[in-house]
Amino acid sequence: MEDRLGEIQIRAALATPAPLEVGIINRELDPVAWFKEHLEGADSPDTDVWVIWCPLHPDSKPDPDGKPEFAILAAITGNGPTSEANAEFFANARDDVPWLIDELERARAGIEMAYTAAGGATGEACAIIAENFEHTCSCHTPELIAERIRSRQDR
Repeated sequence: MEDRLGEIQIRAALATPAPLEVGIINRELDPVAWFKEHLEGADSPDTDVWVIWCPLHPDSKPDPDGKPEFAILAAITGNGPTSEANAEFFANARDDVPWLIDELERARAGIEMAYTAAGGATGEACAIIAENFEHTCSCHTPELIAERIRSRQDR
């Protein structure tokens, strides 16, 4: 878990800071010409432009090497100093966000189990739950958190 979370944190730290905006290019404009105007250093032939490709379709057949056929342009992140990091961040978001949601749900379930095991928590015990919520990992089992709550309540 810690490795995956660390990877996500690195991708987020390297990408352009929020806020980002979603926009639509006016249909009357040539999107290629418009994009070229907005590239940083567009006149340099050595400039890489980072993009995100999606599979043609979720059910598309892989090529002979087993790789899916990527045919739909999902995003162009440009050629600025964070363009590559943005492309990595955006492309991984489809897997990262569901994983983070699962981790959050697991942590919340653990807190709820600890709360229940402690017979309901109030006051300082709630602070212990909140404190352990930020540091939820395999060493912070519901039983351990419940034990900490009970030991503080017994004081």
